[in-house]
Amino acid sequence: MTTIYDIAKYTGLSPATVSRVLSGKKTSEANRQKILAAAKELNYHNMAYTDAANPYRTARIKSAESNTILLVPGRNGCDGVYAAARDLGYTVQLINSLHRSEEYVRSQLDSGAALGLLTHEVTATDFLQDFAQHYPIVTVGYNGMGLNCNSIWIDYYDAMQVLMQELHQAGCRRVWIYTSEIQQQIILQLSDAQELGIEEVRSIIMGDTFFSQAFGDHTCIVDEIMSLPLGQRPDGLIMPNSVVASCVVNMLRTRGVAIPDEMAVVSLIGGEHDRACEPYLTSILPPYYELGYEAMRVLDSLISGKICPVNVHYPYKMHYGGSTRKDLAPFGELTK
Repeated sequence: MTTIYDIAKYTGLSPATVSRVLSGKKTSEANRQKILAAAKELNYHNMAYTDAANPYRTARIKSAESNTILLVPGRNGCDGVYAAARDLGYTVQLINSLHRSEEYVRSQLDSGAALGLLTHEVTATDFLQDFAQHYPIVTVGYNGMGLNCNSIWIDYYDAMQVLMQELHQAGCRRVWIYTSEIQQQIILQLSDAQELGIEEVRSIIMGDTFFSQAFGDHTCIVDEIMSLPLGQRPDGLIMPNSVVASCVVNMLRTRGVAIPDEMAVVSLIGGEHDRACEPYLTSILPPYYELGYEAMRVLDSLISGKICPVNVHYPYKMHYGGSTRKDLAPFGELTK
């Protein structure tokens, strides 16, 4: 199954450039033609459904007995899903984790007890790749992440570039990125980091076990950083979300690290926890409600057998705080 990474390798262009073209964003005409030709050559069907490409040509029947969709929730965005489900006449059944519930989800979709799946969790890639060929599935938040699934997303490739530029402007030269395994694919975008003047980029994958522990105790992150001599420590950190980032900022300050003078910190996914530390965080602010609402609308179209786009991306906002900008410390903020 062809992904954007296959097209990137085939054309010699970056995954970010491929992502921009396939999502309709502006790029050079030469690159656009090259990528579209490669997508056609490699039989990539993720730009838009046609009658021939739509695997759900026979609509699934929504009725009083069968109007349930399965939702694997994220930290945010569920309000939009629930609002759209109410408007469209669906019942939402929560699934805690695809990893622990694959067989149950499979049986519900196979039997028709559930009409489709909407998931914020995209780590069960083999499962999603398989089922996206047979059942209506929509992922929320990430731009497909190499999956041939229907996706409602913000452009995290572009967002990562913006965060790197922000760290560069803060004077950072050594950047550590703490990320989940699926977010790791975004790091492919960072081929331009040295052009910004960032000398070293290190990526630390936070596995499921580490991730669950880290949400309760971030000491291991700070201990690793502080165990290094001053000249070897990172001076910039990109954290996976504002929960982890805010705790790390507060812990670094208790260890005597000046934020952002000695270490600047940003969050890939922001939210209400941007203000849970001193100084406030710089982060990406996804339009959570809109993402969830549109994802449910796309899922409804797929369930009904309608032709619809499979990759829809929304603009994001930046929340700037004193974790990168000294003029905003400690409690100043700017959103744009």
